[in-house]
Amino acid sequence: MSAPAPQPRARRRRRREAQAGVALLMVMTAVAVLTIVVVDFSKTAITHLNEGAYVRDEVRANAVADTALDLTRACLDRAAWGPFGAMQGKVNLERVCNLLLGIFIRGQVDLPMGGLSVPLEGMGGLKLDVAEVDEVVIKPESSFIGLVGLACVPPNMALMESQQRVQQQAQAAEASGQGAAAGVAAAFDPLNCPSRLTTVRKLRSLLCDPAVAHVFEAEQPDGQRYTREEVIGNLVDWIDADDNRVSIDPFTWRLQEGAGEGEDSYYRDMDDRYRSKDSMFDSVEELRLVRGVSDELYFFLRDRVSVYATDKVNVNTASAEVISSLLQAHTARFQQTEAFVCGEESPSADLGRDLFGRYARMITDARATVQINKMLTGNLLGQVFPNPNEFIRVAQDPLTYLVSGGVGQLVDPLMVLMTRYQMTELQYQFIKTDVQWPQMVGGLGAQDQLFRLTVRGHLGEMTKTLTAVLKQDGPVVRTLYYRED
Repeated sequence: MSAPAPQPRARRRRRREAQAGVALLMVMTAVAVLTIVVVDFSKTAITHLNEGAYVRDEVRANAVADTALDLTRACLDRAAWGPFGAMQGKVNLERVCNLLLGIFIRGQVDLPMGGLSVPLEGMGGLKLDVAEVDEVVIKPESSFIGLVGLACVPPNMALMESQQRVQQQAQAAEASGQGAAAGVAAAFDPLNCPSRLTTVRKLRSLLCDPAVAHVFEAEQPDGQRYTREEVIGNLVDWIDADDNRVSIDPFTWRLQEGAGEGEDSYYRDMDDRYRSKDSMFDSVEELRLVRGVSDELYFFLRDRVSVYATDKVNVNTASAEVISSLLQAHTARFQQTEAFVCGEESPSADLGRDLFGRYARMITDARATVQINKMLTGNLLGQVFPNPNEFIRVAQDPLTYLVSGGVGQLVDPLMVLMTRYQMTELQYQFIKTDVQWPQMVGGLGAQDQLFRLTVRGHLGEMTKTLTAVLKQDGPVVRTLYYRED
């Protein structure tokens, strides 16, 4: 019996190659699986690392913002001043608190004149090593249009009855042909108290801004269009105590009792039904609940109005923009022009706003001149004007104070007027004589108890903005509003 023939060499080679291919495929599969696992693990680890960095940056950013808030509360707290507490009411708290915030938060001294800042060598401020504070500022709430001025406080019953008798007598006298009766009759008007009328005029000027003209030309999300006077009237209805809608005459801009539906009928017909509040606003976000205030209009108003400030404007801290709005609100001729062309292109109205803006800048420059003169006598951080009448005295003729106090006695006042403020003498005299200065005094004040703090900074990839409204309420500093963005 013969032995079996050996397998051909080629067949053995193919078998070995097949086995090697299987092994290679298994190795590649294992490597691929391990690669997927490693990549997934790496992504997860990087995600967790970034989340940890964001949390770290957020904590540090919050710490910086909260530090600014605590420092501001301490600055407003009279007890924190210790033996110098009696001085707090005599200084400009806005300037003092901003000075302290600059030192401790940014490591620099913001000089109370000229807008200059001096860095402090070796002091980086409370930035937690790497935090960058882009903005930290405290402003009086009176720098904004105060919606509290929309409320007309009803007089007590005895006074109301007395005023009604006066009105009846005035109407009877008017019927008999006595000319003085009309002015007396207008003295009693529960819908048009001075603070409400002034605030309505300010809001109208604000809403006449061409930047929001399209808001009143398009349909809102509820399918309706709203005029400026309707929106302002809805703000009044939101806070007044009755259910009677008011309307605003688009020519005189005085309020009158409306006809038809009550205040709450509109809100009851919505998907999320509610009623008008019939009380003052608690926060600026509440504006979004008012009929006609769209999202775009809300974001326009949010940084221009205050739900806490009254109609009193602090003459020591008001900006040129705020002073300009005051001048416009107390000039009857401009009010008539603006009421007629509100929201439309009008060369005469634009020229009027421009002139009021220049005149207001003259007032703030004259205020700075008075401040410098007081600083030279040792009053570094005191109030510029102790009372509104002192401010009116300067505002009625700011050019005189500019020339005598800072520009120089030898300079021609008309040259200063024309070159620095691009205003003719006729235009200057026009504003001086047309502004109703006595009526303006009632809307002015010299001190603030409400302050708005804004802190914005970034740390790594985290940007944080804090807004808080603080109130000096006797010996207590209260936080009325707090928002983080």
